[in-house]
Amino acid sequence: MSHRRGERTGVALVDGALASFECRTYAVHPAGDHQLCVGEVVAVDAPTTDEPALVHYRGGLGELR
Repeated sequence: MSHRRGERTGVALVDGALASFECRTYAVHPAGDHQLCVGEVVAVDAPTTDEPALVHYRGGLGELR
């Protein structure tokens, strides 16, 4: 899958995504047998597009237009 590196954090960002967020770890909290990671958003890339966004809601996939 083609990607590029984020300018702020260097994380891999997928090319062609409707939006990309670069985050830094703000906090990590124990949550049962998991850990809940809270990120601070340091950069957002959301180019203008007419493509609908794919969302998952109530167990199904749909589009936001």
